[in-house]
Amino acid sequence: MRVIAVKLSEWNPSDDLFNKLLSTLDTASIERTKAYRFKDDAKRCIIGRLLPRYILTKYFNIDWNLISFGATPENRPFYSNPVDIPVSDYNVSHDGDYVLIGYTLSHNSRIGVDVTRLALPRNTTHEEFYQAFETQMHSSESINLRAMPDHTSKLSRLLSLWTLKEAYTKALGFGLGFDFSRVAYRFPCDYTADSTTPTTPEQRQQNAAANITAVTVDGRDLKLGYVTQGVLNRWGFFQAHLDGHLVAVSLRDGSEGQYQQQEWLSTIHVDDLVNDVLSIKNK
Repeated sequence: MRVIAVKLSEWNPSDDLFNKLLSTLDTASIERTKAYRFKDDAKRCIIGRLLPRYILTKYFNIDWNLISFGATPENRPFYSNPVDIPVSDYNVSHDGDYVLIGYTLSHNSRIGVDVTRLALPRNTTHEEFYQAFETQMHSSESINLRAMPDHTSKLSRLLSLWTLKEAYTKALGFGLGFDFSRVAYRFPCDYTADSTTPTTPEQRQQNAAANITAVTVDGRDLKLGYVTQGVLNRWGFFQAHLDGHLVAVSLRDGSEGQYQQQEWLSTIHVDDLVNDVLSIKNK
């Protein structure tokens, strides 16, 4: 598993450069990018469209012009050509200053990624923000959110929950209609339904990276993975802070050899990405 993040906040491409990058994409991607009215949205879109092609060409030496895509009935994209490629699944997310792509090399594994800025939206109060998400929280999560001592910790927990839920459902390939309240995450300091004290260290399950003690879906425990001898099995959840943003990853059955937990997130400069893309296409 690997996640690559690209920061766009200081990238202001000329119209000429933007059009050159557009010309490297397929017709559907060009039309989708041009549909955005605002430049920032168009920038996120074009980088998000370039990244799946970029990783195959840059890291696996696959001809850019041979790469094509399909989509599931839920409109989740996947590589349709070449058929025999090392990347078994990928997922793209963007918010705030960043666009990122996560991908996995394990056969039959699935990955979902999500990124969010750790801040309230403009012209929104804390209470308005919490209420907007209330129906997407499990009852146990709502109880623990209300128990948070201040707005800072409450906002951090809410966004942590939201990114984890997004990443999980994206790994499953479900559309926007999935009810997030079906999924419940428990953290070490949470109060449980049958106690008035937080879970103890002895109650915690070892998880891959995210500080989670348990996950339930429709009331049933999700089997969490363990990293042993460089191999992750079942479900793994990962989170990391990145320059005022929170990144979450959900990985199913990621049996990748030589897996190194601390190396899963990296950044590349947008200018390096752009130069590589243009160099590849000009060959």
